[in-house]
Amino acid sequence: MSAIAEPKSESSGNEPEAVAHVASPLIYVAVFLGLLLLTAGTVAQSYVDLGKLNLLLVMGIATLKALLILGFFMHLKWDTKFHAIVVVTALFFLGVFYTYTHADTGRRGEFDPDQGGVLDPDHAVRILPKTGEPAPGGFGASE
Repeated sequence: MSAIAEPKSESSGNEPEAVAHVASPLIYVAVFLGLLLLTAGTVAQSYVDLGKLNLLLVMGIATLKALLILGFFMHLKWDTKFHAIVVVTALFFLGVFYTYTHADTGRRGEFDPDQGGVLDPDHAVRILPKTGEPAPGGFGASE
């Protein structure tokens, strides 16, 4: 049994021929177990407070899971290099946009009065008068 299936198409000769890759079931089982392990890691991380590293860790785990899916279930590992470059470029720009968004939303409360901000970052969060806890999202309660 061949690992490569021959396409059955009547092309004009100018189009590149598509070649399908057939992976073994063992590869799919290994990837599935890897995804389960990474999911267990995400759940386990939710019980540990690592401060600002929490976000970095879960984003790293999610990226690894996405790469496993892209590489094996979507057959990118066996596809042309062009498609790999497209995916890497898309992930790069996603990272750039995420970084700028996180940098913006992470510091809004320091200077935006509507977000509870003052020029002193130690007092940037409003406190709920009833409970004495920080207000969700930095907004103070009107009660």
